[in-house]
Amino acid sequence: GIRDIGVTGVQTCALPIFSTDDDFRQRPLEFPDDLTALGEAGELVFCPVSRRVFGAMTRGIAAWDLDSGRLLWKRLLDPDGVYGRAAVTPDGRRVAVALGTRSLDLLDAENGATVSRIRMPEKLRITSLGWDPRGRRLLAASVVHATYLWDFDVLQSALAAEGVDAPDLTRPSEDSVRR
Repeated sequence: GIRDIGVTGVQTCALPIFSTDDDFRQRPLEFPDDLTALGEAGELVFCPVSRRVFGAMTRGIAAWDLDSGRLLWKRLLDPDGVYGRAAVTPDGRRVAVALGTRSLDLLDAENGATVSRIRMPEKLRITSLGWDPRGRRLLAASVVHATYLWDFDVLQSALAAEGVDAPDLTRPSEDSVRR
């Protein structure tokens, strides 16, 4: 059954997980003081295949081990971020992060290393992000009632047609795997 039924939190306090395996007792997620550099708490999302939870904040993202509450990694992505949205691929390998700026970051979910950064023509306040079942298309909606779709198979093909030998934009690079 489902063990963890809820996650709540506020900017500078520990984020508790309520566990049905432990009579609904709270287990706090580690929240060191320097984590506040990532800004206010935003969206929390579960990894679909591992015992990790990701917290998109106004200026970055952090990852925790769900069982121990230990902070696994944190990344400052944009000091000008204004909110945080995140989505984890179905295979749990990548995390997409939108912070209300002109970029969308794709990170290696294991260590937070940047896989790709997509630059957008304008600042977009993304209200939701979601991956298709294969983890190859990313759908986003914004506050201006616009929907955006990034198809990484099409993008990869277009780059190849232009003679650009680009690595797969959604797969962790060799460098990020070694870190």
